[in-house]
This record gives sequence, structure tokens and C-alpha cells, in this order.
Amino acid sequence: MRTAGVNCGRRFLEHCEDYIEAISKEAEYRERDEVLDMKQYETLRRENSAVRLCFMLAMYALDMDLPDEVFQDSAFMAVYFAACDLVCWANVGGPCLAH
Repeated sequence: MRTAGVNCGRRFLEHCEDYIEAISKEAEYRERDEVLDMKQYETLRRENSAVRLCFMLAMYALDMDLPDEVFQDSAFMAVYFAACDLVCWANVGGPCLAH
């Protein structure tokens, strides 16, 4: 993390916290046998998949340190979450859905 840009490092740590919170919530839902609706699950899935962490690692590896005004831009976020969802939803169910 010493060589990460300020924005990239901050976002990575924020996404780490978001990931830990999401997997904790998921465990609580599972324990209560609670099933989320699709919109709630979509939000949770984006965080519990760790894809956003991987995106930050990729940005770090590529030496990208996007300023907040770029990263938070609505067009950038639309593409960012589309890519995130592509990975998240491709991994839901796995081989179980094929049977």
C-alpha cells in the first residue's frame, strides 16, 4: 500500500470495510433464513463478491489513481457497476444452475 496513490489506497480500504460488512450481513440473513428481494441482493452482491476489491487491486497494478471527480462521475460509475455486475452475476449459482 505504500506505493498506492492516495485515492486508490483510500478506496481499497473503504472497499475492504464494505466487503467485511457485506459478508457479515449475508451471514446474518442466512442465519435468520431471510431472503432478500432482487434489488437488495444486487446491492449486497456487489460488495460480498469482492469484485470491487479486485478492481482496486487492478487499478493499483496499473498505477491508476483516479481523482474523485472522475471516479464518482455518473458515466464512469455506470460502466464500473456494469463491469462489476457482469462478474458478480456470472458467478451466482455456479454449476448448480446447470442441472
